[in-house]
Amino acid sequence: MRIFKSKWFAKFARKSCIEDNALKTAVAEIDAGNFDAGLGGYVYKQRIARTKLDP
Repeated sequence: MRIFKSKWFAKFARKSCIEDNALKTAVAEIDAGNFDAGLGGYVYKQRIARTKLDP
């Protein structure tokens, strides 16, 4: 499976300290059917914990 990040989302993930491994895990969970909400049109909501928060 190929996973793509948009330029906007990559910047957001970097600023929010969300690592690529966490995103890969979230995509695998969505693929397995474990997600918070299906928004329609193959858009899913999945919560991801941040590893650290910058002050």
